[in-house]
Amino acid sequence: MAHLLGDLRAAAGVLHDGGFHREAAALYHERLHDLDCAAKCLVAGGLLAEAAVLYEQNERFELAGD
Repeated sequence: MAHLLGDLRAAAGVLHDGGFHREAAALYHERLHDLDCAAKCLVAGGLLAEAAVLYEQNERFELAGD
């Protein structure tokens, strides 16, 4: 997807909008190194425990607790 669009961030956004939250989060985390966006994708997908881990790694403890 990123190769087709030529933009990793846009590709992650398309994945997120299409309901592929885990895949979008992986792209944000592994390729773009954006832990906040990755965690937001996981929250949107209902993957709260995984999101909390990313928030803790990014020292966003209030969001991790929520």
